[in-house]
Amino acid sequence: MYIAFIVLGFVFVLIDDDFWDITQSAQKAVAIRNAQNLEDLYQAALIGAASELERVSDVESAVALLSKGVQGSGTFKGSVFQLQLEEEEQKRVRDYLWFESGMLTYRATGEE
Repeated sequence: MYIAFIVLGFVFVLIDDDFWDITQSAQKAVAIRNAQNLEDLYQAALIGAASELERVSDVESAVALLSKGVQGSGTFKGSVFQLQLEEEEQKRVRDYLWFESGMLTYRATGEE
């Protein structure tokens, strides 16, 4: 009987819209924070003379490179600029970034 209540409670959580709203809100908050971190990381990698970033011309390639990791050079030789993100996280974070004039920039409003 006790197990039946646990199972029913679990099923209720799965079908409860409020639960999914909370999950989506949490994913959005994580995506926003990751986008802000990627913007900072991109700037740091540019300062660290990461030559891989010279080829970047869009958000998708910038996010993919920073997720994989880029090597610094000069004073920053041996440094790796990286924020590991799963593929789904990379997709969500792209809505909050744009690439313009060679810079990766955070956009608070998300995809418009």
